[in-house]
Amino acid sequence: MGIVVCVERTSSRPLAEDAVWVKDGDQLYYPYVSSCVSVTLVFEKGLLGGHASQVTTHEKDGEFRQAENLKDVITRMKGKDPGQETRGALKRIYFLGLIDTEEWNLGQAAKFIAEKFEQPQEDEPRKDNRTPADIVFDSTDKKLSILHSDLVDGRNVAEKINYIKAIGQTENYSA
Repeated sequence: MGIVVCVERTSSRPLAEDAVWVKDGDQLYYPYVSSCVSVTLVFEKGLLGGHASQVTTHEKDGEFRQAENLKDVITRMKGKDPGQETRGALKRIYFLGLIDTEEWNLGQAAKFIAEKFEQPQEDEPRKDNRTPADIVFDSTDKKLSILHSDLVDGRNVAEKINYIKAIGQTENYSA
C-alpha cells in the first residue's frame, strides 16, 4: 500500500504537489490542513485530492483569493485525472479544513467540479470545518480519518498515518 501526500502550495513551495491521483489500495494524506482547504473527489476506483491555499503563491505579499485558488487546484486535479475508464464514476466530494470563516465559495467549486469531471452521485458535498488537522483517506478500507495536527508531530509519514487512523475521528466514505 502506497502513501500519496498532497500539500498546499505556498510562497516557499510554489511547485508543491497540491493535486494528486490515488488509486485504490493506496492512502491519501493531507498533512497540516490549517488555514487552507482540502478537496477530495471520491471515485469508484480511487481518489483525486487537492490542497488549496488561501493566498497566491506567486506574489510577495500573498493576496487572499480563496475561491480562485480552489478553482486553480481543481484544474490541476483534472490534469491528474486518469480518465473515467480507470477511475469510474464520481461518487462524492469532500471539503475539509478552514471552510466556515473564509471565502472559498464551495458551491461554485462544486459546480466547477461537475463541469470538469461529472455530476457526483451524491448531490451535496460533505464539509467539515476542522483546523488544524491531518487527514487520511485510506482507499483500502474506505475510511476517512481526521486528527488534530498537534498530536502527530515527530513521526515519519507511515507512523503518522497509522496514529491518525488509530486515534482520530474516523468514518466510512464508501457507498
